[in-house]
Amino acid sequence: MVNTDYKKSDLIYKLINKNPQYNSIYLTNKNLIIGENQKVLPNNGSDFSSVSQLKTFEKLFEKLGKIDGELVNRGGIETYQIASMDGQDSKRGGDSSKRLIKWVNEFTSEDSKIDNLNSVLEIGSLSTKNEISRKYQKIYRIDLNPQNPNIHKQDFMKMEIPKKGKDKFDLISLSLVLNFMLSSTDRGEMLKRICYFLKNPLEGHMEEKGEKSGLNSIYPSLFLVLPLPCIKNSRYLNLQLLTEKVMKPLNFSIIKQHESNKLFYSLWKWHGLKKDTDIINIKYKKQTIQEGSNRNNFSISF
Repeated sequence: MVNTDYKKSDLIYKLINKNPQYNSIYLTNKNLIIGENQKVLPNNGSDFSSVSQLKTFEKLFEKLGKIDGELVNRGGIETYQIASMDGQDSKRGGDSSKRLIKWVNEFTSEDSKIDNLNSVLEIGSLSTKNEISRKYQKIYRIDLNPQNPNIHKQDFMKMEIPKKGKDKFDLISLSLVLNFMLSSTDRGEMLKRICYFLKNPLEGHMEEKGEKSGLNSIYPSLFLVLPLPCIKNSRYLNLQLLTEKVMKPLNFSIIKQHESNKLFYSLWKWHGLKKDTDIINIKYKKQTIQEGSNRNNFSISF
């Protein structure tokens, strides 16, 4: 039986590692299901410490197999991304930026020309025809593996930080991106990095736009979308902790929020920071707030 287990573990190890895409999906699922502090992957198939651990990996690999099977059946990862782009079509009701624009229009006239005044960074962009693209003209779209020539191939975590305030952004869209960062600290670092890309109101970059159109009431801001279980069913995070322990130290305040059956939408205004070290020195370690075997391990820490 032991030899059989080793053979199974060898097979799992080889198949997960044969493609970086599988490994990324594996790591994401592993972190959310069995925890970030446990062993990520054995050095070889025979390193599984127990039959129970092996079974856990087998369950995870079974999930990977189902995902991979769907991708193959639908034409591969490229087809999957195209399907995601189609899903963002407003006619299909899958465009998360529809919620953002609805909120923006509550603060400003729906016909106002704020698209000429504000710049937007869309991280993880899938489409140039979504609702946010209709509202704003100055949009810089990035994605790790873009399927559209008008979307830049760029890793946000390696993107050069703008040196001048005028080159920074009034609005950043981070829709279903943060949850794909592989660790709690990676997610924290991404949120810290967001601050370097937003125009800092404490440096006077917002004053030139004036108060007449109500622009200063929401900008600079971050549109953040997460899977609802990240907020509702995590051992380590809920909306209160996200607001008070994660976003507040970065000087964000929540101005809009909405929960659908599957997603948590939120709009955060950034009030700026006096100096860069204010960001660097922010610390927060995750803490258990809810017990239960059905909880996931999503968390954010600094």
